[in-house]
Amino acid sequence: MPNLPATRMVDERAHYSDDDRATKGEPYLSVIAPDAQDNRRELTFEYKIRYQMRRQHFNPPLFKQSHVHVFGIEITFQAVCGAADLYGIDIIEHENKLQNWAERLPSIINEFPLLPLGTTEDMCWYFSQIPTEERVKVLSVAIDETPERTTILRMKE
Repeated sequence: MPNLPATRMVDERAHYSDDDRATKGEPYLSVIAPDAQDNRRELTFEYKIRYQMRRQHFNPPLFKQSHVHVFGIEITFQAVCGAADLYGIDIIEHENKLQNWAERLPSIINEFPLLPLGTTEDMCWYFSQIPTEERVKVLSVAIDETPERTTILRMKE
């Protein structure tokens, strides 16, 4: 699949202003703990976000008629939380990005230029491209058509 155009990487729903980001960087990284956390050390955490969307898709050449699913999307991130940090990632920001990227998809997923086959494999790849900070890593993306059927993309190092 082709790389996503840079214009797709902009998140219109960010909950920080561009001015905050330009002058202070990622605001959640500058939060200071109210009490000293002397017993803390640098720890690596995993974070999961989920979203559901009702869409149609079809899987050519096997299935040519579109059918509806409530797709479940789950992304697992990894980040290091420093000894003085309160947060490893801004999970709300990442949740907003996931919702935004899901809402971009048309009612029939196959009509989206990057998902012409409409497969859960393609959708895993698509959602794995959500932009993150350099210090945040996408570990996996899971898409389910039903709770009984899940496709998981695990990212390689």
